[in-house]
Amino acid sequence: FLLKMVRPGKTLPVGSYQIGDLLRWLFFEAIVTLLGGISIFMLLGSILPVSMQLLIPIIAAWAAGVSVGTLFFWLPGSMVLRDGAMVIILSPFISPASAILFVVMMRIWIIVSVLLLAGLVWLFLGRKR
Repeated sequence: FLLKMVRPGKTLPVGSYQIGDLLRWLFFEAIVTLLGGISIFMLLGSILPVSMQLLIPIIAAWAAGVSVGTLFFWLPGSMVLRDGAMVIILSPFISPASAILFVVMMRIWIIVSVLLLAGLVWLFLGRKR
């Protein structure tokens, strides 16, 4: 639609996707979710004593939080939904106050990471003029 508005007469390329493409995408999404959960586990381990038995629930909390945030992206405050899902899932394993503090710390960590990445992109790609 937008391409037709910008360039009249042009059409969008139609992709043909096979089941293999879907499986490959799901595999890589699972790897990203697993790595994200492990990094969250390491972040939690840096502030609280945690056992390895908590690794799977943290990965599940991360996956559920990302899923909730993705499914409800159209709602204002979808980040609050994602963080709330993580607090609800983590509360049986750590105290609710610790879960809330951890999720707030995780939110700050994500914001700082995105700002650092944006700064690096700007530094190396944006100043070529």
